[in-house]
Amino acid sequence: MFEPHTPKAQPGDYYWLGAGFFNHQRASTIYIFAYRIKSLPGGVYPFEDLGVSPVALPKGSWMPFANHGQMDTPLFLKDSNGKEKLVLGVTVLANTVGAKARKPGGYIYVYGVRGDKKELLVARVQDRAFEDFSQWRYLDGST
Repeated sequence: MFEPHTPKAQPGDYYWLGAGFFNHQRASTIYIFAYRIKSLPGGVYPFEDLGVSPVALPKGSWMPFANHGQMDTPLFLKDSNGKEKLVLGVTVLANTVGAKARKPGGYIYVYGVRGDKKELLVARVQDRAFEDFSQWRYLDGST
């Protein structure tokens, strides 16, 4: 459905689509978290995660989604050994008026995992600032 076309994308990369949501404060854009992946030969899991790139579908978009946007993000990190990973975008909670949340705070909460033990992480950002990664705040249970 979507092919990676961001500055970090390499030939042969592809997307595995994840969670998505409507962002009413950004012109009712639909954001779908897309995991950038490349195939690896052999092994139990014959692929490698490379990044998280939300795909943005403007209001009124329809297949084949020619006017969609993609962005590289800081929502994916590996440690210095290339092993332990931090991946955000596993699921999303829109605690907003547009999502008709019971007590809307205006934040988009983006959940993820870290490492082999799958430690839970969460980031949040005001819905209107979703594409401004300097506005995001990251929580790991203690900081």
